[in-house]
Amino acid sequence: MTASIKATSNELIVFAFDPSDSGDQPMGKQRVSSITDPHGDHYTPSSGIWQTVWMEPAPAIAIHRVDFKPSADHVQITVTTSPDAPLRNPLNPTPGVAPSKYANVTIFDSEGNALASALVATGVRSRVVVRGAQLWSPDSPVLYDVQVDLLDLNTTGGFQGRSASFAELVAAAPVLDSILSYTAFRTVSLGADPDKSGVTRPLLNGQVMFMSGWLDQSWWPDGQYTAPTDEALKYDLTSVTRFGLNMVRLHQKVNPQRWYMYADSLGILILQDAVQHFGQGDATNIQRYFYDDFKAMVHDRGSHPSIVQWEIFNEFDCEKFFDKAQALAFARSLDDSRLIDTNSGGPPESDYFMGDVVDIHDYPDPKNPAPTPSQYAMIGEFGGLGWFHTGEEWIEGRCYTYEHAANGTAVTDRYIQMLQTVADERDTVSSIVYT
Repeated sequence: MTASIKATSNELIVFAFDPSDSGDQPMGKQRVSSITDPHGDHYTPSSGIWQTVWMEPAPAIAIHRVDFKPSADHVQITVTTSPDAPLRNPLNPTPGVAPSKYANVTIFDSEGNALASALVATGVRSRVVVRGAQLWSPDSPVLYDVQVDLLDLNTTGGFQGRSASFAELVAAAPVLDSILSYTAFRTVSLGADPDKSGVTRPLLNGQVMFMSGWLDQSWWPDGQYTAPTDEALKYDLTSVTRFGLNMVRLHQKVNPQRWYMYADSLGILILQDAVQHFGQGDATNIQRYFYDDFKAMVHDRGSHPSIVQWEIFNEFDCEKFFDKAQALAFARSLDDSRLIDTNSGGPPESDYFMGDVVDIHDYPDPKNPAPTPSQYAMIGEFGGLGWFHTGEEWIEGRCYTYEHAANGTAVTDRYIQMLQTVADERDTVSSIVYT
């Protein structure tokens, strides 16, 4: 691809086709019917790209991507390179053995001090340990800079006719490509709450975390999937803390990388939905497209420490086409470092007894789900209060809400009443999501 870039000007053409709810692919909240009959919680369908696309020159042998899997005192790093021209491993010339490339990984603190450095083979998950690292949390969203240098170990000259040691080769190796990124240190798990008679809770860094957030459709009136500005993208997350919340359930949408970057830096916990297929269709195609999209979501967003839970299914949208145990096993195989919600609000009351969460939906008032020894209790959706201003609705008289309020005071009073209901059940409930 690099050889195709011209020094003067370039044109990049991207083709995308989205049949919305007339196809077998996941489409989330898009509905063709919303073009002429907008209503409920469905949105105008879009066909096209919704994330930034760019071109940049790169070396023939370049870093393709770097993936991070954080823990408490180390981070597992996988460096993937472009396959254009694999490097020969001078220490392993065995015929039939795939050549290896090596990268030097250095982790820095906020002052620019190198805390740890390790030489890793590309394509292999490697552990880089940082002793005494500050743990990432909503109260202290500490991030660490990472520099990755891809090395050319084919250099054999300059050793006066003698064989070089591996250390000497590394020290003399030219850098083929470099990138800067960041990571964090934190753990996500399930455990018993010692203060609440052993109730199962989600744990962040071994400590009980109560997650309170809202259901984010992340839909923009003017750009649909695309925010109008980067500031607007960030504003949605800064608003979370202004409302006294610490979490977002991103509903049936995968946002651009920068949204997650802001969540990482602000300390916002993310419960990430898989995009659902809605309606009927060919079961084989629906499963294939869904699993392909789920894998891409975990692969492309899995390095962000803010994501603490994956949501496989939502209610009845498409779970009927799947074996739930198989879907859970698939999700676990992709990422065993986060919690997994098999079905948010599924049938009946998400009573699968599989996955890490018992998750129920109820409108408008929150119900009281009961945790199990292996699952924490989550109110995955509730609320949906609405107060509409005549003349300021997107479509007059057609805006949707689960419960209408007469004025702002009524909305506030009703919201406080709902939160009091949740507070009364806090001995068993560990997470709430307001719509």
